[in-house]
Order: sequence, then structure tokens, then C-alpha cells
Amino acid sequence: MNIGSKEEMRKLLLNMGRKGFLEALEYINKNPESHYNDVLHYLLDNEILEGRAYVTTILNALIDTGFVGRSVDDKVRPIRTSYRITKAGIIALKALESMEKEIMTNK
Repeated sequence: MNIGSKEEMRKLLLNMGRKGFLEALEYINKNPESHYNDVLHYLLDNEILEGRAYVTTILNALIDTGFVGRSVDDKVRPIRTSYRITKAGIIALKALESMEKEIMTNK
């Protein structure tokens, strides 16, 4: 996703506000080369999501925004897909943490 317009920025902020989006990004940041099942179990075990259906949507949205990169290893069976945070994802997380800190200190 190329953030070049207000509409694209609004779409990004809407995605980030959805349940599990930020938590998945934080998990991938703390666990480089995470696999789908790693993210799935984290979100389910911590009761962030109730079902597995939305995990693919979250991961695809993170990839579309450029916050997460995806690599596929087709030399092994079953095929392994890994997710890693990108520079844009790290910048976004830092900005969100800064925003959260500012809001919490100025309640």
C-alpha cells in the first residue's frame, strides 16, 4: 500500500484499529521469522481473537501496508511461510508507542 492520499491513510488507520492487527505486528516484531501457526496460536492463546479465520486477513493487511514482509520456503514439505517486520513496520510501531505514551500522560 502506497500511503499517498488521505483515503489510503484512513484505510490504514481503520485496519490498525481492528482487533488483532497491532498485536500481530508487535508479536512479529518480537519474534522474527514468525510462521502463520506462531501468530495464530499467539492470538488465540492470549484470547485476542476467538477464531482462526481472521488471522489470514490480518497478515495480508500487514503485508499490504508494507509493515510485514513474507517469504516462502518451498524447498521443504510442508511449504513454510515466514513473516518478518519491515523498516516501515518498525517506524509505525515506534510512532504508535509514542502516541500511546503521549495520550496516557495527558489524560
